[in-house]
Amino acid sequence: MKPKNVLIESAYFNPISIRRTSKYLGLSTDASYRFERGADPEAVIWAVNRAAQLMAEIAGGEVLQGVIDVYPVEIKPKVVSLRFSRLNSVIGFEFSQDDVVKILEGLELEILNRDEKSLTVKVPTFRVDIEREIDLIEEVARVYGYDRIPDKMRSVVHFSTEKVKVDFHNFVRERLIGAGFKEVVTNSMLDEEKASLLGENFVKVLNPLSREMSALRTSLIPSALDVVKHNFGYGVKNLKFFEIGKVFRLAFDEDEKPRYVDNYVEEERLLILMTGVAEPVSYDLGERIFDIYDLKGEVENLFRGIFLENYRFIYYSNNSDIAELEIGIEIGGKYAGRLIKVGDEILNKFDIKADIYIAEIDFDLLCKNSRFEERHYIELPRFPSVFRDLAFVVDESVPVGEVENAIKEKAGAVLKSIRLFDIYRGERIGEGKKSVAFSLEILSKEKTLTDEEVNELIQKVVKYVEQKFEAKLRSY
Repeated sequence: MKPKNVLIESAYFNPISIRRTSKYLGLSTDASYRFERGADPEAVIWAVNRAAQLMAEIAGGEVLQGVIDVYPVEIKPKVVSLRFSRLNSVIGFEFSQDDVVKILEGLELEILNRDEKSLTVKVPTFRVDIEREIDLIEEVARVYGYDRIPDKMRSVVHFSTEKVKVDFHNFVRERLIGAGFKEVVTNSMLDEEKASLLGENFVKVLNPLSREMSALRTSLIPSALDVVKHNFGYGVKNLKFFEIGKVFRLAFDEDEKPRYVDNYVEEERLLILMTGVAEPVSYDLGERIFDIYDLKGEVENLFRGIFLENYRFIYYSNNSDIAELEIGIEIGGKYAGRLIKVGDEILNKFDIKADIYIAEIDFDLLCKNSRFEERHYIELPRFPSVFRDLAFVVDESVPVGEVENAIKEKAGAVLKSIRLFDIYRGERIGEGKKSVAFSLEILSKEKTLTDEEVNELIQKVVKYVEQKFEAKLRSY
């Protein structure tokens, strides 16, 4: 039986609904693939008329007049703005405004408004892919031709841009962590007995939570020794750690550092602690324990790493309850801290039976004297270095640091580095005397030094040290 009457239906489907249903059912068809990407809602009537026209031409049917159009929510053409400056910035090419208008009109996009800076474009409903300014920019570039857009490589340096500031605390942390240290954070409140170990001018807490938190620390050392004791209790004997923390004390000198409340002074300090085995037993070497010079080397490496130059170590004999051995640190001509081997009496209070080496340094002085924001690079030397060792016998009362400074002063700019490698006391030297030995690295930036030039320099240094300290050259 042949059909006599045919009803033709044409519909526009919501892309979101089609996509959601297709994913839910796990069913993908040609229709879902097309409609979930969007179709032209204005093409519905045109499609019905075209289908009826083809039926009449091919099958000889008669097309009745009238269309039933159910269109509850009208979909209007989008209006999108295009800035010429944005177009040129994204593509990296200066387009002619007339060319842009010609391209868009050629794509059946209606120009509603145009001025020197922008265009307002009406997008037809069949271009469902154009929604934003960047879509118009893509159309212009595509039609103009990607191959016609010139390649440009350029670098812009903004000299007026402020340099990003590096946090000095993190700068120091990175270098210590890179050297194998771990960071600890301890409580700034202690019991009064521990707080008074390094001075009586500690600050008492008016309403302490407990007896163990009744005073503010005047040094980071007691807190660090608590950490050592805790780790020793768990069998961890080899320790390298640091802490950046605040200390508090009473001060009655009006010229001292600014204080926040009355006579209370708050300072920030850096503590570095080392204990245990520096080098484990191997087939050709015996076990070596950390000593004060290991700590001194780590501190010097830190100073170099943070670009600190104006420092010196002050060597002197010390035998107190706090420190069995002590080396002072001077930065910028001011006392900045010390390196110590902790005394037995203090260690006994913490029930620690091991050698503990600690450096405690004024962190504010580190920050003020460091040139970490002014650092620059120096080319590698083009000429070889010359090494010489010098040993002097001086009075026990002569600080080693002063001898070292005298050598630096007389040697001048060609002295690249100087290192103390031995201090000797014994019968061969004589009572009240000590032998101090230094290794000197001599380097000229202008030429290769001859043996005659080096020997002449060494003779001047020896003569100067002998006259200044009544010293005697022990070996050369």
